[in-house]
Amino acid sequence: MDTIIKISWRSHLKHLKGIFFFLAFFTLFAFYQYSKGIQHSIDALIVVYAFMIGYSILVLYLHLEYYFTNKGVSLTIERDKIIYSKKGVDAEINFQDIKKIERFMTRRLFNGKHMILPTDFYHYTKITLRNDESYVITSLLFPDAKQKWPGNVEPKLKIITFVD
Repeated sequence: MDTIIKISWRSHLKHLKGIFFFLAFFTLFAFYQYSKGIQHSIDALIVVYAFMIGYSILVLYLHLEYYFTNKGVSLTIERDKIIYSKKGVDAEINFQDIKKIERFMTRRLFNGKHMILPTDFYHYTKITLRNDESYVITSLLFPDAKQKWPGNVEPKLKIITFVD
């Protein structure tokens, strides 16, 4: 049975829920600090919101980068090959033609821990063929890539998983 995978609203929301929880936590923390009347609470609020805005911009950049990397891509996974379709152009990736599969992820995901920070939700897989052609599959398109790829997947650690 073939499996067809595309970017969906569900995958968008799954990745963005981390930033929503992150922003909600820091907003509640800032209001708590302000309500306690702690001296310099305005300075604390400014620092917290500056951090939140900076980190949120980083996460939104990652999200957009992942989206535009796999925009219009669909994967059809068959028993012995993957059909990578982008804007109507199909490329067949036969499993025996794969030279290496690398999975780039953050430290928490690399160590098998629960994802805490919103950037932990972003990881990608790079498939390199024997002819040095490569395909990037982001977690926005295929979040369960670790369990599904054939052969050995080489884990790679990155602090922030920008697509190379």
